[in-house]
Amino acid sequence: MNNKEYIEFTEKKLDRLNGSSCKPYTITKHLNGLYDLNYGLDTISWILEPRDLWLLVNTLYTLDILGGLKMTMWKRERNHFNYYVTNERKQPHIYVEALGTPSASTEKILYDHGFKFDHNKCMYAATQTNDLRLFVAHDLDKLFNYDIKLFYNTEAKKELCIPDIQEIKDICYFLKIYKCYIDILNKDLFKICKPGSKSLLATYNTSFKTIDVFNRNKLIESYVYNNGKIEKISIEKTAPKKKKKAALTEQQKINEMLEDFEFPF
Repeated sequence: MNNKEYIEFTEKKLDRLNGSSCKPYTITKHLNGLYDLNYGLDTISWILEPRDLWLLVNTLYTLDILGGLKMTMWKRERNHFNYYVTNERKQPHIYVEALGTPSASTEKILYDHGFKFDHNKCMYAATQTNDLRLFVAHDLDKLFNYDIKLFYNTEAKKELCIPDIQEIKDICYFLKIYKCYIDILNKDLFKICKPGSKSLLATYNTSFKTIDVFNRNKLIESYVYNNGKIEKISIEKTAPKKKKKAALTEQQKINEMLEDFEFPF
C-alpha cells in the first residue's frame, strides 16, 4: 500500500474506535508528511510514518475488540459483602461478591434490582447505573442477610435446643462468621470453630449468654447476648497499686536526724 492508502485505512479504523471511546482519537499531519496520534487533547504518539501509524491504530483496534482497552475494576468493601465497579465504555457493570450464602430474601432484593448470578465470576452482576451504584454503596448493606451454615459435633447437637441455635446464628452473623463448626466443651459452653481446620473462633455460654472471641487461641474480646442484641463487655482496668516505701533501717533513721539537726558552728 502507498502512504495515501495507509492513511485512508487508518481513518476508517479510528472511526470504529471512536464509536466506543470516551475521548476521540485523531491524527495530526506535519508539514514533513509525518503524523501524530492524539487521544482527546493528549498526544500519545508522534512523528510517525503513515505505515507506522496504521500499525499502531490496528493494534489499538485489536486490543479494543479483545477487551484490553475496555475495563478497569475497582473494589469496595462493606460490612457484609464486597462490590466492584467497572469503567467499560459501552456497558459498565457492577458486581456484588457475597461472603457466604445469601438468604432467599437477599437474593430476591438483588434480582429485583437487575442482578443475575455470574457463574464464571461467582458474583452477582448487573449493568451499572447511578441509582444502582448508590443503592449498593449506601443501602444494600442494611438489607443483606445470610443463611448461616452450621455443622455440629454429635454431642453438641444433642445439647443444643432451637433457641440456642438461633442465638448462635445471630452471634455468627454479628461476628461475620457465615460458615462454622459447633463443638461442645461442657453442657452449657460451646465452641464456634472454622470448618475443616476447627480452629477456635469464639465460645458461647448458653446459661450466662456470654461470648468470648479468640484470635489464634488468645482471648481478644467479650460480649453478652441480650434479647437478640450483642453488647460488648467493657473490662475496667484496675489502677496500679502504689508501691509502699520500704521501712527505714536504724542507720537511715540516724542519718535523717543528723540532716535535720542544726549544728552551732
